[in-house]
Amino acid sequence: MKLQRFEHDHHEILDGIHQLRKLIATGIEYNAAAITQLLMTMSASIKLHLAVEDRVVYPA
Repeated sequence: MKLQRFEHDHHEILDGIHQLRKLIATGIEYNAAAITQLLMTMSASIKLHLAVEDRVVYPA
């Protein structure tokens, strides 16, 4: 089983968390639109990742 895709997803998610922390640290009100967009993007990525992981890693 190729796990590189899952590893890539994990790095992408961690990068998103890092970006969120930076946006929050520089001001929630000032960065509200960017924070919202990033959360929506991350949410979609995480949902897809978990669905694929459930099917491939934990099929039964």
